[in-house]
Amino acid sequence: MKRAVLAAVTAVAFFGSAPVFAQTVGVRPPDTDTRINVTPEHRTVIKQHVAKENVSSITVKEQITVGDTFPSKEVQLRDMPPDLGAAMSKYRYVYANDKVVLVEPESRRVMQIID
Repeated sequence: MKRAVLAAVTAVAFFGSAPVFAQTVGVRPPDTDTRINVTPEHRTVIKQHVAKENVSSITVKEQITVGDTFPSKEVQLRDMPPDLGAAMSKYRYVYANDKVVLVEPESRRVMQIID
């Protein structure tokens, strides 16, 4: 018994500082190339725009995840508020499940989700 404990302590001491490589099955890491940088000011403008335009939230049964294709092709994508500038004007948005989902219109890929 003492040998087993000693072996375990030795293994922890030896491998404790070594990097650990683990795989998580079924979980996809976020695609950093997909997510766009939305500043806090942009978030405020977008939320105010959705409220001002009285956009109703649609219900989407599928999980909406950054990097995935927006699940419903029947949903019309809305133009971004014009005062966000040219960099943001190439994206569209959908107000789904009480969240603003920024979408690349050509591919319908989800670029960012704003609570």
